[in-house]
Amino acid sequence: MKTSCLSTFFLSIPLFLFAQSSTAEPPAYLPPVDSELSASEIFEKVIRHYDPKGVWSEFEGSMHLYTIGNGTTGEEDLTINNADGFYRSIKYLNDSTFVKGFADEELFFQVNGQEMTATAIPDRLRQNPYSLSKQSVKTMAEHHKFHFSIPLTLQAVGAEPLPEVKEKSLFGTDCLAIQFPGLPDNYEQGVYNGGITLYVNPSDDYKLHAAHFDNGYWTNQEGVLNVFAGEIEINGLIIPQQRLYFDAANHNYRFVDAFSTETCIDEIKNGPHRRLLYMSFKEGTSDEDIQYVKDTFQGMVSKVDGMDKAIWMQSPDDDSEFKYSLLLEFADLAALKAYEEHPDHKAVAEKGGTIVAKLLGHTYQDK
Repeated sequence: MKTSCLSTFFLSIPLFLFAQSSTAEPPAYLPPVDSELSASEIFEKVIRHYDPKGVWSEFEGSMHLYTIGNGTTGEEDLTINNADGFYRSIKYLNDSTFVKGFADEELFFQVNGQEMTATAIPDRLRQNPYSLSKQSVKTMAEHHKFHFSIPLTLQAVGAEPLPEVKEKSLFGTDCLAIQFPGLPDNYEQGVYNGGITLYVNPSDDYKLHAAHFDNGYWTNQEGVLNVFAGEIEINGLIIPQQRLYFDAANHNYRFVDAFSTETCIDEIKNGPHRRLLYMSFKEGTSDEDIQYVKDTFQGMVSKVDGMDKAIWMQSPDDDSEFKYSLLLEFADLAALKAYEEHPDHKAVAEKGGTIVAKLLGHTYQDK
């Protein structure tokens, strides 16, 4: 597994970390605001943040995708070459590899190294989770290019933001919102067939804080909300390291995509650190016990120097293997270590040893 910059571990009970809940409201279209910059100028600043060297048109690179949600995990290696129009996904599943992609507009498929034509693929391999089909290639190529860069993909196909600039506070971050009518020339059967809103953090070099895809998915058909955290660098391109998926209608957490590459820019130990935790409690655990761990760790945010943010998330799926999820942010490695050694953390960890059934977590460094 290619996770040189992604620390992955699976724990049945130890290492117990909890956080405060988020009270942010779902995104909404707000009245325009007076802004010193136009929507196009804001978009240009976003472009410069993610492509400071202007490499996108000739960009070639690969990264490892790790997806966790709804009680399942998945891994893929993704490669694109914009100059040659090349795309490839290698999915690792059930001790096998499933490859799909295109080169020079020609589709290709492989199963465990054996090439297959589109017509020769068995029906069961055309369905999820294998997805070896023409429709899946087109859908996922579009989706995976957005993994590398949402703003640069929009710019490359001629998308222009609507003139109004709007404001939104989302998960505690004040953002400027710029809207796009949609993705030009999008794949009609894909997932990006509606309006797109980018939530930009002007106080952090105009990086993306979140994005709303009004594609008719999920509750009330209000679409998908992505929140971004961390960054990696691949061949001159800056890429969000985590892409968390929420229901846009109610902010219920769904799943997360995390990306890894050997060229992570966040290897310096004095940079910001994040932890993502996924957990389930033992059957019979009381609401009071769950509330106890939330309340305890909510207080730790103000007690631990450098513990900057904590978000508690809950899956809408009652049958999810990991019902609860947490995003913890620290100013640096020293703050993370102080958190681990704090008496409140040790106390709640001891309590967690009696009520936590399963825990899956990742540790990241920001740039």
